[in-house]
Amino acid sequence: MSKIDDAIAKITNESQGNRTLIIFEESLTSICTNDIIAEKIMDPNKKLKDCAKKTMESAKKQAFEGCAMVENEDVYEMIRKYYDISESDVKAHTTHAPSSNVIDITDLL
Repeated sequence: MSKIDDAIAKITNESQGNRTLIIFEESLTSICTNDIIAEKIMDPNKKLKDCAKKTMESAKKQAFEGCAMVENEDVYEMIRKYYDISESDVKAHTTHAPSSNVIDITDLL
C-alpha cells in the first residue's frame, strides 16, 4: 500500500461507528493526494475525534445564546490546521496516480 492509501485507511477506520466524524474523514480524504499530506494524517498524535473536539470547541467560542453556525470552508480550514496541512501542501504535486481503468468522459466525445 502507498502512504496515501495508508492515511486514508487510518482516517476511515477512525471514523467507523461515529457519524459525526464522517465530514472530517471525507474532507481529509479529498485532499490526501500526495505523500506530504499522507504523512501528516499518519501522525500518531493526530486523531479524527480530537480534530472534531477542537473544531467543536472553536464553534462554541463563536456561539451566541448557545447557538453557533460555522461555514463549511471554516470547518475545512480548522481540519487542515489541526493536521498542519498548508495550502502549499494541498497544491503540491499529486502522487496518487489515477487507475488505468478510469475512462475520462471527454475521451468519448
